Amino acid sequence: MEDEDTVCRVTVRILESHGYRVLQARQGEEGLRTADNHNGSIHLILSDIVMPLLGGLEMMEFLRKSRPEAKLLFMSGFTEGRSIEWLHDDVGVPLVVKPFTRRILIGKVREVLDGCSLGNT
Repeated sequence: MEDEDTVCRVTVRILESHGYRVLQARQGEEGLRTADNHNGSIHLILSDIVMPLLGGLEMMEFLRKSRPEAKLLFMSGFTEGRSIEWLHDDVGVPLVVKPFTRRILIGKVREVLDGCSLGNT
């Protein structure tokens, strides 16, 4: 879930070029509907934190109930002046910081899917 069109297009392109099947949503409420309407498994939910209407943190609470098997990964360029570790420490969800490179995004996605920790950036 990403509300910025350019970031969404680039992120989808990167993930699909590495063999991932991607469901897209522009904001949290649309993401919840997309997840609810999808009959198959969802292995990873990649979401921006700050989005209009329903942000990533609020959306995560709903999806943890409806899709408990899905792993979560946030992305954000906005960290409110705090170090990025607050998200993992406070919420328990890893974060990839925007702007990110193809290598960083794919590395973090793989890390989350494999359940190992290689760091927060």
